[in-house]
Amino acid sequence: MNPVETKPEVKKPKTPPRTLAARLQDGAPENRRKAAAILDVLAGGRSATQAAESLGISVARYYALEAKAVEGLMKACEPRPKGRVVPAEKRIAMLQRELERMKRELDRHRTLVRMAQRTVALAAPKPPPKTKRRRKPPIRARKAAAVLRSDPVAAPAAPSMPEGSPTS
Repeated sequence: MNPVETKPEVKKPKTPPRTLAARLQDGAPENRRKAAAILDVLAGGRSATQAAESLGISVARYYALEAKAVEGLMKACEPRPKGRVVPAEKRIAMLQRELERMKRELDRHRTLVRMAQRTVALAAPKPPPKTKRRRKPPIRARKAAAVLRSDPVAAPAAPSMPEGSPTS
């Protein structure tokens, strides 16, 4: 007797994978023309000048497009982070919830410490003595702002130059 082999059931993807040709059809015709010209130049089929002429742009503009395309290719080749990428808004909300939880936990631990101190009849530690606040020296910008806000009549006027004197 031959034992019957059972294969594990393979889950099929919900949507079929898209082929390269199907993905390339998504772009606008002008963008596809530019991409084809850039790929032709990179493959050695045409010169940059020929590609620029066929696209109706200057050679400098072609090189700028090529640089942007290669930059996009490099970015697409970078490894993606593993796992789910959490949007910034959700990440902020998660961190705020965690902060609130930690604050509650801190309050709980402080209460437990106070209760333990009372149980063993320990006095609560005295807070450190408050020091005198130091006077901050006036800042030049504050002084300048005060002068600018002051009454212009009270400020001495700059001596005016006679009309016939040299200015430089």
